[in-house]
Amino acid sequence: MRQHRRAMGWLAVLLVALLTGAALAQDQSTGAEPTTTLGCGTPPTGSLFQSFTPTAPTLAVVSLQFRPGNDFPQDGLEVTVRIHADKPDGAVLGSAVATAPAPGATAEPVVAFAFEPPLKVTAGKVYVIEWVAPEGGDAVLTVLATEMDTYPGGTAFDATGAALPGQDLAFATYKEVPKEVEVAQQKAGIAEELAAGDKLIAAGDIPGAMAHYQRVLELAKAAGPEGLSADEWYAVGTAHYYVMAEAFDRALQAGGLDATRRQMAQEWRDPVFNPKPPEPAEVVIVIGHGEQVNVTDHLVAGKTNIVDFFSEYCGPCRQISPLLEKLAHSRDDVVIIKVDINRPGVQGIDWNSPVAQQYGLRSVPNFKVYGPDGRLQAEGEAAYEWVLKTVGAGG
Repeated sequence: MRQHRRAMGWLAVLLVALLTGAALAQDQSTGAEPTTTLGCGTPPTGSLFQSFTPTAPTLAVVSLQFRPGNDFPQDGLEVTVRIHADKPDGAVLGSAVATAPAPGATAEPVVAFAFEPPLKVTAGKVYVIEWVAPEGGDAVLTVLATEMDTYPGGTAFDATGAALPGQDLAFATYKEVPKEVEVAQQKAGIAEELAAGDKLIAAGDIPGAMAHYQRVLELAKAAGPEGLSADEWYAVGTAHYYVMAEAFDRALQAGGLDATRRQMAQEWRDPVFNPKPPEPAEVVIVIGHGEQVNVTDHLVAGKTNIVDFFSEYCGPCRQISPLLEKLAHSRDDVVIIKVDINRPGVQGIDWNSPVAQQYGLRSVPNFKVYGPDGRLQAEGEAAYEWVLKTVGAGG
């Protein structure tokens, strides 16, 4: 299993058994002592310590119940735990990072911290969990801890509080990674591997991307189909698509396919391995057809936009139209937006159409010129003269 210290956020998981006091089949059971709510202050100082005695020689996961609040980040917060031998200032055996979810995701989330590889411990010996104070002041509202710690004097941001009746010690240890944590790890790995594959595809590294897409499929198979989200199924579909494209590409390279199979293989392979060049951008856009329009909604950013109000019944409009189109096709920095002022079925120049009334048109062709920044550079007679000069230069 790959180690990504900062990627441990995917281990955030709700372990219902801890909240209900159900018996655990793993290393430890939850404590049953009264609890103290330890609040947070500003600035954060110190950590919260909790002693425990394992009953097995390995420690794979520690879970901790949080109560997020105040200025807790909406995308969650990374929290670190360390395991010390014997006492709070004892040797650090290992550490793990997980992400506590944002407020409202669940009432009092239980977050699992997994050690990779599992720590070696001695059954019956005292160890201490340290929940490290995160940065951010009031990010964590409370952390539940026992009122009768084996090690007295534990601190959380230098604050203490009164016991909350009816609540148990909200932590547990495990000698093996629970299935819930394992599945959460695999699901988070799906998203991580998909993102890595997509990044390499964008960079043109198809072979490198394929390794990540194969890993997506392996993780999805390990997690099982039950409970996969829409995004996770999308990742599976994407991975399958690229892997199949690679398979068909190899089939074509090997040769020997009949015509039907060769065509099918090419249809799957080509979008990935032999994509068509992008279609050229539209340089002559026709809008309006007598209805009101907001021409600025159709401007192409970064281009000089020539807005041409025209009617098919206007002789000069018909004469200049091919010159405008030639100009647009010969210069990458020019777009023509043709606004048809005639409503369907109206014979002659439709001076009473909504768009003609909207812009107060009394003559056509009528032009507006907008710069690459979207600002109006010329209109009316000035725009008409500029277009004639530009078309002449372009012709």
